[in-house]
Amino acid sequence: MAISTANNRDKFVEFFLAAVVIRLLASVSFVGCALYLGVKSIRSFIITFFALYLFYTFFEIFGLYRTLRRNSEK
Repeated sequence: MAISTANNRDKFVEFFLAAVVIRLLASVSFVGCALYLGVKSIRSFIITFFALYLFYTFFEIFGLYRTLRRNSEK
């Protein structure tokens, strides 16, 4: 991430949550545009897209949690 946690620890959580919400809104708008333009299998597209989105978010949070735990032990 581009934000420095050493200099701005108080704002990091707000920044991270805002980034997650913005990414979710962008994803929903992408799905909306894809549905508007026409997708052959709507249900399959939505399920696949959000499954990949949730996996990405899970691994991002898991990696962040590991990094923060490692830094807090120092």
